[in-house]
Amino acid sequence: MNLRVLQLKAKGLRVKEIMHIIERDNRKTVENHMLRLRMKLGTRNDMETVQPAARLGLLKDDGLDVGETLPTFIKSLAPQSLG
Repeated sequence: MNLRVLQLKAKGLRVKEIMHIIERDNRKTVENHMLRLRMKLGTRNDMETVQPAARLGLLKDDGLDVGETLPTFIKSLAPQSLG
């Protein structure tokens, strides 16, 4: 899960988008996954974590199509019509 969160972060997704994709309700979950990776890689922030992860081959595509996932996420944010 740590790597999945990192891959999504590296693609430029925001915490709320990542939470939706990994099906979690608490933003702290995403922050904890990134914290674990920062500790393992010895980096200070999320952006700094992406570079060594890429060099180590940790950002290889996992087959997740963000193009398909994001529209569903955006729809879930829209207020429901009272039709």
